[in-house]
Amino acid sequence: MADLPKQLGLTPFKDALPVPAEADLSEKGPDGVAQVTVRLKRTKVSLHSELDVRGEPATEAFAYDGTVPGPTFDVARGTRIRVIWENAITTGEKYPVRHVWVPPRPPGTPSRPGSEGAAIATAVEAIRPWSVTHQHGGYTDGGSDGWTDDAVYTGRAQLSEYANDQPGTLLWYHDHAMGITRWNVFAGLFGAYILRDEDDEALTPTSGADGGTVHEVPLILGDRNLETTDGRPGSPPTAQLLHKVVALADGPATGTGSDGVDPDDPTTWPSTLPFTGPYQTVNGRIWPYLEVERRWYRFRVLNGANARTYTLGLFKEDGGGNLTAPTPEEVRGAVLQVGTDSGRLGRPIDLRGRLTISPAERADLLVDFKKFGTEAGKASRLRLVMVDDEGRPTRGELFPAVMQFRVSATEATDSFTPPADPALKAGYVRVRHEDHPHHGHRMVLITQPDAFAHPKFLELEHVAAPGDHSPHAAGAHPAHADDGHAAHPEGGHIRIRDHSGRLRTYRKAASTFMDTINFVVPLDGWEMWSFLNLGGPMHPMHIHLTRFQALRRDTYDVSGFDRVSETTRHPLAFAGAGVVNPDEEGWKDVIRVGPGTMVSVMGRFTGGTGRYMYHCHLLEHEDMGMMRPFNVAPPEIARFGHTMGHGAAATAVRIAREAAGPEELPREGPPRAAGREPGGSARDPRLVGGAEPQVPDAGAEESEAERG
Repeated sequence: MADLPKQLGLTPFKDALPVPAEADLSEKGPDGVAQVTVRLKRTKVSLHSELDVRGEPATEAFAYDGTVPGPTFDVARGTRIRVIWENAITTGEKYPVRHVWVPPRPPGTPSRPGSEGAAIATAVEAIRPWSVTHQHGGYTDGGSDGWTDDAVYTGRAQLSEYANDQPGTLLWYHDHAMGITRWNVFAGLFGAYILRDEDDEALTPTSGADGGTVHEVPLILGDRNLETTDGRPGSPPTAQLLHKVVALADGPATGTGSDGVDPDDPTTWPSTLPFTGPYQTVNGRIWPYLEVERRWYRFRVLNGANARTYTLGLFKEDGGGNLTAPTPEEVRGAVLQVGTDSGRLGRPIDLRGRLTISPAERADLLVDFKKFGTEAGKASRLRLVMVDDEGRPTRGELFPAVMQFRVSATEATDSFTPPADPALKAGYVRVRHEDHPHHGHRMVLITQPDAFAHPKFLELEHVAAPGDHSPHAAGAHPAHADDGHAAHPEGGHIRIRDHSGRLRTYRKAASTFMDTINFVVPLDGWEMWSFLNLGGPMHPMHIHLTRFQALRRDTYDVSGFDRVSETTRHPLAFAGAGVVNPDEEGWKDVIRVGPGTMVSVMGRFTGGTGRYMYHCHLLEHEDMGMMRPFNVAPPEIARFGHTMGHGAAATAVRIAREAAGPEELPREGPPRAAGREPGGSARDPRLVGGAEPQVPDAGAEESEAERG
């Protein structure tokens, strides 16, 4: 193929797309609940037929039931199942992933195969099989969620119970082991989990007299890198998985030396960029093809990559491999998005042939292959390609293709019609801030990485201070308005002036995973979480146990943040309203937070209690500390929590009353007097476990954008 660089060394579109087998849920436990054992195994898989040895798969991998991806769970809503995740991975062999880091590269430099002479991280080679499985997006109790420290070694098992009592959507499952998720998932520990409800049939194209042929295909996207025969780019690739990342710091990166870097000591390793690789995979196969008929198809798309965000477009391909973009008319109505991470949209979105999807996000798509300029009676080929902001194949990759669709020449009989708007509105409600007056607020800052430090969270707790909740002076820039405070606020605080001009003061409550749990959420409580990215890459933020909708996305002037003291010299200030994308108005469990941007989401925490996590879903960032715990407790229990302030307890009481009735719970007692923070600021007595209470008059100040 003319546009394929020789250094990649593999023929694109040679192998058919594999479709994972379904998990067998026929076995029942003594109580009649479906019970299945899934075994994690060490195996060899075929990433590409040209990597096979004598026709046999050659890539060492970890796999659920021996396949990558693992078996697809296909479950009806309300069907409770128990899964025994048995770690049967053999020991005594090297870890299947080779990890190296290389010196910094100019921005936009594409990833290349081969370790390039970098020292192999022996600490990774020595990892023993240790894993815990998380059902991503599921409503589960904490004991079944896949707590990151609850991983098990070979010969032991994790028992999880999934109620599956939530709206139909594409969930997924993957490893979540503390510190090594990036490599365990890279090694193959991931799979799809489809949850169906009563509205699912209307969205699934079928054919045949009895509708027995279902035209639905899961597409799990990912990227990988491979070692070469001598480690040099341009040499033939081998079957060895290579996790090669780029260091942010200049200097030697080849082992112990003057820089003090030791491949056997992770504490000496440099700060690096998240992984991206030159080989794009779909369902575990590099650049596959899929034969399709000229009809509608449903694709359940999951971005299962460690860190790559895909913006994808479909191009017409001629016999010589040359690409032509379809015309606007040819793509109008050809690709409809009807669902997101956690449910269906209130209306179909015409993507005009282009989709952006970040790690762990999902998209439920309907695609009409009668369009795109294909012709009946003539076989056609379409190529799914990574594109830039202008819709052209990106130049930042050696080969931007993902997969190929081979469209049959035969005109298929297709009676499927995408549902009209009302058919998709069952169970959909656009979340509005004012519809949930008794909700908690959470504020989290995301720091900027540098050569010596990975990005991290600063979990904030609101404190009362002079000037709070006051709009800035007329004509003054909000970032520099005189609020009567010194360059570093008393007590080392962080001040934020929001879109309405309100000024709020916070203290840093936590920043590492092992810090005290500050966020205690009442079961069935609604909360608004805000993430402010102080600079660096986009972070796809995931919160366990909830589905949410984006309320607003705003840009902020973050120049007032002091990275050394982790306080503000002057307030972090609203700089302009951003855009909430149409798909983000749907139900999500992952939200993209770009640099200099605050994104606020609102959701209900329901379906389970216990310890959970929120984290960046760039897996390298998650493993490097961008993860924090929180607790969910029944509201009548949460008000007794020793780590909670009066406000959270009050919120818990309100929620409990709403659930149980006013006569079944004692009335809330009189408010306590406000305490004093160590820095001298009065602590807001309404606060609970870091939750910022709803300001009584805030509803009058919310913008139209926030009201939705």
